[in-house]
Order: sequence, then structure tokens, then C-alpha cells
Amino acid sequence: MNKLYNQRMGTVRKHLHYYSKLVLAIVIFLTGNLTAFAQSKNVVGVVTDETNQTVPGVSISVKGTKTTTQTDANGRFKIQVLSSDQLVFNYVGYASQTIAVGNRTTINVSLKSAVTGLSDVVVVGYGTTKRADLTGAIGSVNMKDLEQAPVKSFDQALAGRVAGVQVSTSDGQPGATANIVIRGAGSISQDNSPLYVIDGFPSENANSNSINPSDIESIDVLKDASATAIYGARGSNGVILITTKKGKAGKPQLTYNAYYGFQKAPEKIPVMGPYEYVKYLRDLDQAVADSTYLKGGTTLNDYRDVQGLDMQDYVYQTGQNQNHDIALRGGNDKTTYSISGNFNDQKGIIIYSGFKRYQGRFVLDQQVNDKLKAGINVNYAYSESFGTPISATNFYASSVLLYSVWGYRPTNALSGKDANSDLLGGLYDPANEGNSAQDYRVNPLISLSNQQTKYKTTNLAANGYATFNKNHNLTVLGGYSAQRNKSSFRSIYATQVANESLGLDALDLVPAANTVISVNSSRWTLMSLLGRVNYDFKGKYLLTASFRADGSSKFSPANRWGYFPSASAGWRFSQENFLKDQKWLSDAKLRIGYGESGNNRVSDFAYLPQLNLANTQYWYSFNGKPVAIGSVITAAGNYDLKWETNVQTNLGLDLSFLKNRLGLTVDVYKRTTEDLLLNANLPFANGVQSGTGFKNIGSLENRGLEITLNSTNIATKNFRWSSNFNISFNKNKILELTEGQNSLLSGSGTFFDTSFRGLSPYISVKGRSVGEMYGLIFDGIYQYSDFDRMPNGTYALKPNIPNNGAAVQPGDIKYKDLNGDLTINANDYTIIGRGLPIHTGGFSNNFSYKNWDLGVFLQWSYGNNIINANRYVFEGGIVRNFTLNQYATYENRWTPTNPSNELYKAGRFVNPNYSSRVVEDGSYLRLKTVQLGYNFSSKLVKSIGMSRLRLNASAQNLLTFTNYSGLDPEASARPGNLTPGFDYGTYPQSFTVTFGLNATF
Repeated sequence: MNKLYNQRMGTVRKHLHYYSKLVLAIVIFLTGNLTAFAQSKNVVGVVTDETNQTVPGVSISVKGTKTTTQTDANGRFKIQVLSSDQLVFNYVGYASQTIAVGNRTTINVSLKSAVTGLSDVVVVGYGTTKRADLTGAIGSVNMKDLEQAPVKSFDQALAGRVAGVQVSTSDGQPGATANIVIRGAGSISQDNSPLYVIDGFPSENANSNSINPSDIESIDVLKDASATAIYGARGSNGVILITTKKGKAGKPQLTYNAYYGFQKAPEKIPVMGPYEYVKYLRDLDQAVADSTYLKGGTTLNDYRDVQGLDMQDYVYQTGQNQNHDIALRGGNDKTTYSISGNFNDQKGIIIYSGFKRYQGRFVLDQQVNDKLKAGINVNYAYSESFGTPISATNFYASSVLLYSVWGYRPTNALSGKDANSDLLGGLYDPANEGNSAQDYRVNPLISLSNQQTKYKTTNLAANGYATFNKNHNLTVLGGYSAQRNKSSFRSIYATQVANESLGLDALDLVPAANTVISVNSSRWTLMSLLGRVNYDFKGKYLLTASFRADGSSKFSPANRWGYFPSASAGWRFSQENFLKDQKWLSDAKLRIGYGESGNNRVSDFAYLPQLNLANTQYWYSFNGKPVAIGSVITAAGNYDLKWETNVQTNLGLDLSFLKNRLGLTVDVYKRTTEDLLLNANLPFANGVQSGTGFKNIGSLENRGLEITLNSTNIATKNFRWSSNFNISFNKNKILELTEGQNSLLSGSGTFFDTSFRGLSPYISVKGRSVGEMYGLIFDGIYQYSDFDRMPNGTYALKPNIPNNGAAVQPGDIKYKDLNGDLTINANDYTIIGRGLPIHTGGFSNNFSYKNWDLGVFLQWSYGNNIINANRYVFEGGIVRNFTLNQYATYENRWTPTNPSNELYKAGRFVNPNYSSRVVEDGSYLRLKTVQLGYNFSSKLVKSIGMSRLRLNASAQNLLTFTNYSGLDPEASARPGNLTPGFDYGTYPQSFTVTFGLNATF
């Protein structure tokens, strides 16, 4: 009994001991939490920027915990913390700040702009990373600088913003887009434009007009192969990553931005007035001048006081540009949204030209749980550009609008049948009848008012996504993508429509012989597998490796797949113990990378032979039967065609000094394109009409140096001055062409009459750069001293003077005899200019003083030449046209009393030749953008129910310093790798002034 009692009491004592410990633990736990609860408190505050404007969407976290919040639309925040906690404030573009809480319950923070932005998040292929962790060559656009340019699309403001990115706006026509090349031309005959990735979705032919610049949050440019290889097939020419703005947690925020401005017409090209024009015609052909302008006793001096007609006064106008953006963004910690719209309306500087855009975007993001995030991004854009295409791309010189404008004769004859002709009202100049059959001019005023070409574009992009993400020092990415493109085009063209008012319904009334039906279609598919591994150790040693496999329907089944590896490493040596405590050095990193990427930019069925069935010259009869449509091979097939491969090595150095006030980035690269997809010349025995076909042959190399320097020069309480400077050097070299080929001639379709048809103004030579100018070296004008005077009064060229190939006379154009045979011909053609610049760059400066801010941006190009082909026509052109006016510069031509050594005698450009006479220095320094803004104080704007109000005035293309005599040193009528810098009749860029309003509610 006692034994049983003792056993039970022992059990009770054990239970009491156990429960006493449990109760004690609960009491300690509750006491600890009550103590902690008693010590916690709410901290509130306001976050502002350097201009004392509130900043919404700033991320605020308690260091070492998961407690976070964001500032609302008014820049205010509230968070529960302990006195011992530290608050971390982060916002893209600003330096991170860590502040101890202590005894304070109110903490107001002023963010400072980050110069190097090492903590900034940079978008990379299929993900993001901190700039400090980058191992590849990636450039980021300063969006604050970009927003200062009042332009319709981001590409127009990208020039000079990022080292290694060359942007050429070859045409000022409203609606025109820019040509972008990253780190030099990677292909000779094929497209060199980069891949655009918009919110994670790639597009080879992105229409920049469909994206509203105000919707863009960031633009990052992937330049080296270690960064672009993850995009495989389409990353060989670089990748431009665009991230659009999304909603942020907080109160709904309504913003409205608008500007309205004017575009000034360009300075007129001086042309001859009535007196100089008639004088030129007299020198060109005395008999024609006497029978038309000097008839009935009229003398040359009678034209001195005649009011001349300059058609530039009628076709140029003051352009206008207005833009309106409105956006509503907001959400909570789980759901964010963004709704925005844009309207842009531009009236061009040439009559009846313009551009309009209506655009809207909707973005919705949902945080499903801690690991899953899903969303949708929809963009709709409708744009139309209208007006006669101004810039010439082919055909004869006389079919270009500005040919008619500059060449329009300035006066009627003062007597005779021509005296009553209506120069402004008639469709054709009656005096032009009987002139050259290659003159297709009409009255440009009537042409512009009746030929109003309109290009309409509708773009709808809808993307949905879901991401699963967890951060580790080791990050592994795997992916699969598949794309398919299918498009078709159908058109009918008819002439002599019986009743135009019926529109398309009148086409059945047109004779079949007057109609042309065009039909074509396109289809291609692309499948890709990709993988990437990122690893870092203590933030000091960084490694990235990727591999991608791409299959394209553009190649035969045997060569359909291409495989592209890459690897890069980084060493943040500033984190090593021997440098960690150095106050002068804020950060330092060495990067090295190697990668391969592919290019499949050929036609959809390039590996297959192609036939043409729809041409009357291919009809045939077989065995005496009625004629039937025949066919001809128009493109050669090549079943061995495969991926073009781009191999790139990059060495980079990132340095930051003086608490990130000074940042320097230097990159050196070598980029080699192998197995070039070259549209090569084929033997005529192949029977291919074009004489060309795609082959994997040849190799192209680009070597370059890129330097970017950021600095905060002055930073005081009221005044701040920061600068960004970048410069890029790129040397292009052809390593190999097709078998046995040492050079490739280009531009033979660029001619002014049929005599120029067989000449090529460009050449690409093995061992040299692509697209160099090719022609004779201009050697002045034949003078009397070059001739012997014969007894009959004629002039005979001295035996030691080269003959230009014609019956040479004093005043004729002279060229250098390079081979010493005293005869000028094709054997004396040589390289006379370079189409690619030695270096390009940009320099921006931003100033702020209290509520005022000023941004100034300079852009330049140095070392490239331009063929000013306008001078072939308007400085004594080869066509003897007696109704074609000339540039005023030709007034200084050679005459017996004015032995000019620069401009030849009227009518003596006898033999057609391209020459260095019109090859000019295309270097320029342009004051691209200036913007002055005023930010109203927070107290004032809040009193009227707003959170931000800013007024600004901007100017584009203010000044251009250049030796080029044409309208615009950026102009290029033949944009492309093989024919850079050819200026003929291009639509010039204009000086623009706008006034803007930025309001946030």
C-alpha cells in the first residue's frame, strides 16, 4: 500500500514539476512580449528629394526584419518599430539611407541622388540584379535626363546617353524612327538592329512609336555577349531592355503631363536668284538663253531687280507639337495597378506632313503569396504618319521632292511665250518640255497637296506572366520559349479610276491592264531552351554562366539548331581587407566575360530556291500550245545555311570614389562575327536573276573602348550640379568575304541618271571597315596653264597632264591620276572617305537651385564623312537641264574671268563619276536638349489639392557646330551598313521649343 502510494505521489510530483516549468516558460514568454510591446512605437515621417518635393513609393524597412512599408502619394509613411531598430530607406536612383530610431517618433528624410547607383536594381535577361553584382557590360539610361527631351518616342532621345550605343536619326520626317547600333555593325549585308525586350517580352522589330516615353520606368542596354547570350538567336546585336511603370502601394496617384511647342523650319539652302540663274543658263547654252530669256532686246541686267521665286518659302512651315499624358497608379501591398493614356500630335515643318498617336496601357500586378506573383500588361497604340515621303531611297534624282524645290526656276522670261506661264499654278513647268527624259519634276506645291500618303499602324500587345522567386547566393534560372509569326499583305493598285468618289468600289470599273495585284505572306517559328547560374561569395566574387539552344525555321532541318554559351566573372576588390577601410575608394570591381550569340535575320525561306511567276517577260509556249506563264529563279537556295555566330570578349572596370560622388566605368571589348549570313555574289552560271544568294561566309570584327564618367560636382543645401560623360571608340574590320573576294561594291542603285547606274559610291574591303566612300580624288579645275594654245585658237592638253576621259577644255573638272597612265578611269578609283565615326558620345549636366532645375545635354560624332550628293545635281550637275535652278554656291564657278579651282565651268561635268569633291566632314557637336524647370513648393501645391506641380521649357536641336554644308550632318538617305552617310534630299531635323506642365494629384 505504501509502495503504491509512493509511486503515485512520485508521478504527481513529476507532473507538478513539468507543469511548473511550462507555466514559468509561458510567464517568461508573455512577460518578454509585453515588455517588447511596451517598448514598440509608431514612427511617422515624410520623405523628400533634393528639390524638397515629396517622393511617393519609397521602400522603408526595419533592418534585419521583414517589416516594411512604403511612402504614400504625399511622401508620408508610418511604421511600428522598437527604439533599438534601424530604418532603411530605398528608392531607385537615390542613395540608400539607414537611420537609427532611438527616442524619436518623427523621422523626416531627404534622399540624395546616387551617382554610381551600386544598390540600384538593373534589369538583366529574364531577371534583375544589383548593379554592384553585375559581371556583364550593361549600360543604363538616366531616365531623369531622358525625360527632359520632349520627343514622341524614346529612340529619338537615346543618342549619346549610353556608351557604345550609336543612334542615328537619318530622317526628320514625322513618325520616322531612329537607327540604333550597339558596339558597331555585327553583320555586313544583314540587319544590325538590337533586340528589344519590353517588360520581359522580346521583339525583333519593336515599333518605338507604340511606346509612350512617359510610361517607361527604366532602359537598360545589354552590350557584351555574356549579358546578351541568354537571348541567344536575337541577342547578337545587343539587347535593349525596357521596363514600364507599374502601380505602387499607397493612395491612388493621378498624374498629368503635357507640353506644347513649335518647330522651326530649317535654314534655307541659298539658291540662285533671277539674275544669277539667267547668267548660268547663258554660260550653259548661249542659244537657249538668247531664245528664251534674252529675247526681244531683254538684257541680263534686266533681271537684277526681278523678284525671284524660292519654292522653299512655300513648302516649309512652322511645325507644331503637342503631347498629353495622363496616368492613374496605386494599390496596396498585394495588388497594384497602373492605367495610362497618351495623345501626341505633330505638324511637320514641310506642309501636309505630320504624325498622330493615341496610346493606352493597363498594368495589373498581384502578389498571390510570398513566392508567387502574377500580372498582366496590355498596351494599345494607334499611330498615323502622313504626308509625301520626302527622303529618297531609290529611283532617279528628279523624283525626290526637294529636287523640285531647290531646282524650281526662280523666274519667267521677261518677254516671249514664257512670260505668261504660271510658275505656281501649273502642274508642270511648260519650259521643261523637251528637256531630259529623266526629269520627272512636277510642281511641289501641287504634288504635296494631292499626294498625301498616310501610314497607319495599330499595335496591340498583351502579356501575362507568373513568377516564382526566392533569393539565394546561388540563383538558377531555367526556361523554355516558343514563338511563331504569321503575317500577310494584300494590295491592289489601279490607275485611271473612272470615278474616284466611289473609292474602292470603283476598282471594278478599271481595265484589267491598269491594275496590279500584290500578295505576299511571311511565317517563321522559333523555339528556345535556356539556363543561367549566378553565384556570389560574400558579394566579392561573382560568377554568371548561361547556355541557350535555339531552333529556327529559317534554316534547313539539318542546321536548324544553334547553341550559345557564355560566362562572366566579377571581383569586387574594394571589399578585400586591404582596401575595405579606404575612405577615398567607395567601390571597385573588375569584370571579365566571354560569350557567343546567334543571328538568324534572313528571309523566311532563305535556304530554299525561290521562283517568280508573275511577270509577263517570263511567258513561254511549249509544243506550239498557247503561251503560258513561265517562271524564273529569283533567289538561290542553300541547304547548308546555318546560324551566324557572334563571339565577344569583354574586360570591364567599375570604380567609385569619394562616397560615390565620382564614378568611372571602362570597358574594352572584341567582337567577332563568324559564319556571316552574307548576301554574296554568285557566278552568273548559276542562272539566278539577282546574281546573289545567302551563304555562311566571311567574318567581321569590332574592337572598342567605352568610358563613362559620372560625378556630383557640387552638392550644398540649395545648389547641386551633377554631370555624366560618355565616349565610345569602335574600330570595324572585315576579316573575310566570299571565296576569292577582296572587296564588295555597294550603292549602285544610287544614281542621278542612267549614266551613274553602273557606278558604286561605296566599297567594303577585306582588312578595312565596311561602308567606305569610293571614287576619284578631286584635283581642282583644269586651268589655261594645263594646255598648249594651238594656232587655230583651240587648246590642247599638255602631254604630262592626265586626261579626265573627255575632250578636255579649260574649266573642266580634274581628278588625280593614281596609276600614272595619264588617263582617268575606273583604275583610279580609291577610298575617299569613311562612313563610320571614330568616336561618338554625350555630355549631360544637371543643375538645381532651390526650386529651379536646369538640364543641358550635348551629343557628338567625330571622324565620319558624308557624301553630299545634292551637290552632284545643284552645283553644275551632269544633266544639262535648262530649267533646273542651282545652289548659290555655283555662282563662283570657273569662267574665263573667274578661274575658280573649286567649281567647274557650266555644263562641263561631262563624265559621270563619284569623287571626293562632295565628300565632306560629317563630324558635329550638337546642343541637343536644354530644359529649364520650376517646382512649386509643397506647401503651395498641397493647398490646392495637389502633391506636385512643375512647369518647364525645353528646346531640342538648338545649335549644331559642324563643317558640313548640308542641312543636317545626321542625315542619311541610304541608311545601312554598306552605305552610311549618303545625303540626298533628306527631311531635316528641326529646332523645337516646347512648354510643359507636370502635375500630380
